[in-house]
Amino acid sequence: MLESVLNAHVDSYGRVDYTALSAGPWDLKGYYRLFSTFSPESHPQLFPTAADSLAYWINAYNGAVLRAVVEHYPISSVGDVLPPRLLVSMPDHSGFFYFQKLRFGGRSLNLNEVEHEVIRKGFDDPRIHFAINCASNGCPRLPQHEQAHEGVPAQFLRVLRVQDRARLRVALGQRALLLEPRVVLVRERPRREPHACRGIAEH
Repeated sequence: MLESVLNAHVDSYGRVDYTALSAGPWDLKGYYRLFSTFSPESHPQLFPTAADSLAYWINAYNGAVLRAVVEHYPISSVGDVLPPRLLVSMPDHSGFFYFQKLRFGGRSLNLNEVEHEVIRKGFDDPRIHFAINCASNGCPRLPQHEQAHEGVPAQFLRVLRVQDRARLRVALGQRALLLEPRVVLVRERPRREPHACRGIAEH
């Protein structure tokens, strides 16, 4: 279901047609019913490998962001979703990422918890940054396809190749991805896998 949503409403630049999606959100609602009911935690037999679990959380996060925007549409930015009035000192965009609870396999989580507590801590792979999209201009492009469980690292590299090349360069000696003005460190990998960084540098 997510695949049909992305194919129909995301262009080659990763831009989402929220007007059309809001007018016809049935596939997105159906996908939300699925991931809100089933998850690697609630039904581990459906997600036997780490790649299965990672693909679930990436897809569920991206789907949840789309759903959250549609729920508040029309908005011009996720910053338009405000936190409770008494909490005026909260960080920017906290209304969208902290104060919206969505369900993942029956568990209630906000988007910040999914990204940082579940995905980043649970899988410890900096390349995840390039597979999730937070509906902001500074985010990597939203792909037109969902993440499949087979070969998730290869899909990360494919996503990297379509990012804005003017903003991306690879420091091979330091094993770092440099995104101006942000630095995303890539953890040290065994020497038998140097092709990953070479692939990014060559595309």
